Amino acid sequence: MSDAKSADQLFNSDAESIEIDQPRHRRIVIISDSDNELPDAPPRRTEDPGLHEAIADALVSIPRGYHSRRSSASSWSSGHELQVPDSDADNDEDVSVPVKKPRKVSAARQKQADLERPEIRAAPVPVKQEAREHTFEDPARSEGSWHVSARITYPAPGKKDILLNSQTEELQMVLRTSIAQVKVSLHFEESYPPIIARAGFARTYLISAAEKHPEATHVLHRLRNDLNFAAILADIILDRINILRGDIKRVAVALTPGLFQFAGLSEAKTKELIEMLLKDHRYIFPVDPKTKRLMTEKPFLHPALSTVIKQAVFNRSFKANNMHLFVSTSKAHPKRVELPDAMVALGATAVYASLVEYRATGERQNIPFTEGAYEDTYKNHMKTLSDTRDYAPVALHQVLHGLFNQVTDGKSTQPEAGSSATFINLVEVEESD
Repeated sequence: MSDAKSADQLFNSDAESIEIDQPRHRRIVIISDSDNELPDAPPRRTEDPGLHEAIADALVSIPRGYHSRRSSASSWSSGHELQVPDSDADNDEDVSVPVKKPRKVSAARQKQADLERPEIRAAPVPVKQEAREHTFEDPARSEGSWHVSARITYPAPGKKDILLNSQTEELQMVLRTSIAQVKVSLHFEESYPPIIARAGFARTYLISAAEKHPEATHVLHRLRNDLNFAAILADIILDRINILRGDIKRVAVALTPGLFQFAGLSEAKTKELIEMLLKDHRYIFPVDPKTKRLMTEKPFLHPALSTVIKQAVFNRSFKANNMHLFVSTSKAHPKRVELPDAMVALGATAVYASLVEYRATGERQNIPFTEGAYEDTYKNHMKTLSDTRDYAPVALHQVLHGLFNQVTDGKSTQPEAGSSATFINLVEVEESD
């Protein structure tokens, strides 16, 4: 199969990413007791030998077995593991081994010698040449044709992970800039981006990053001319999506028991409270401290949301490099910047995920923050924000500007109360000075 056909299939076919484009109504499955695992990758599919040849035709020449850090346990990759023949399996034919004529020995000694004689097994049948037609090209052979600054440093034999810190200085620079761009995109644009082709998604960010660094001209040249290059590096970029979302959820898990005041409750009381909070997503609304009334006129203003977002996102590095990216949707007040919808929806989804872990029994049960388990919740929050902006843009501007002030230690601006037929009791207000 030609290289052009392989590259076209890699970048334009949905076959490699069919798991990502499936309907999002998938079951929540508890698969781990630790938050230290990579939390966001769907489980690998089981091996189907019948599909081996078809899948091999759809892949480009990437060295099999190389994956980026933290992607070996769980990955979005739809590739299959190589099946290695069982070297201990017996053949149908016996293997004759010439032996010397034995000396006469006693029956007891002969029996002991028989027990100690090693068993000779048949060697595995060599793989036919036809089966090697779709094997991947030796990485060392392809790397030598590119400038030294644009060559990938592969792991030592027996290792799987392509390490970012092992790459050339120029390639590291491009990778780190790409990762920073992906993080910004997740916070400001879309926290669950649709990924039709892994290599194509990563290549977009890699080229954009390489264009920012004149010293990485050879890396940029290879990205534009070698489609396999981005495919090999894709996991290094895409794993950061999983890591970022997982980090926000871990912050929420640590904070929600105190913020929702169920840390000292019995399991039965905790379960009852969690059910109430999850119903109609009531956890996004603050509660009046005096009347205990749910303040439905203040969506997304429960202190848990701003606290989780502040601790998970607004570290010193983020504030030093990204504050200029915040904008206002208010034409009358362009300087009253807001938290972006994606950041608010992801924070609310992380709070939801941390509460769900207590729903079954009242005792925490770790549920990985996977795309299949929580993307629907994220999309629901994004739609809520979009619908609210349609009928009450000024009021929503005040909510999001208030959230921005909370996470940046500014003075919060609260929306005015109102009434609505929907559960969110936020109505439009006039622009004010």
